[in-house]
Amino acid sequence: MASRFNQIVDEIQADPTLAGFNYSTGRLAEKENADWPRIIWIPTGGPITATQNVGGRLTGAGADRARQFRTVELNCDVNIWGQNVEQAEEMMHLVIAASFRLMLGSIEFNNHTWDTQTQTGADYSARGQKIVLDVMMRIPVIDAAQQLAIVTAETHAGKFIYPPTGSEETVC
Repeated sequence: MASRFNQIVDEIQADPTLAGFNYSTGRLAEKENADWPRIIWIPTGGPITATQNVGGRLTGAGADRARQFRTVELNCDVNIWGQNVEQAEEMMHLVIAASFRLMLGSIEFNNHTWDTQTQTGADYSARGQKIVLDVMMRIPVIDAAQQLAIVTAETHAGKFIYPPTGSEETVC
C-alpha cells in the first residue's frame, strides 16, 4: 500500500499540465543523476496538530462516516530541475497551480531557493537549473469508516428516581 504522501504526490503529478516531467519521491531520488525536467518531492517532517478542516481531498469510500483524529502537517522540499532558469521557474509555477487545484486550503507554499544561483550549489548547473520549493501539506489522520448497524431490538433494565415526587420509576 502506498503512503498517503505518495498518493497525494501521484495525484498532483497526474495533472495534465505536468505531463512529460519526470518525478519521484525521497532523498535517494534527489541524488540520481537523471535528466531534467524533473521534480523530486522530499518529505522532511512536521508537527501533528489538532483536527483542522482539511479541504480539497476526498478521503475515499465512506468519507461521510469517517472521523478525523488529528492533522499531519507534512513539510516537503520540492526539488525542481529545468534545463534553464526559464523552464525551472515555469515548472515551479505549474507545480504550485496543480497542487492548489487538487488540495485547495490543504497546502501552503513557503520559501523557494534557487540552488544554482549560489557558489555552493553550482554543481547542480551541470544537471540543469534547480529550485527548491518549501511546501507544507495538511494530511488528515482518518479513522477507518465504521460499518453502519441497524438496531433491531432494545432492552432496558433499572430504576430511576423521578425528582418531583421522589418515587421510583421503572425504566422502559
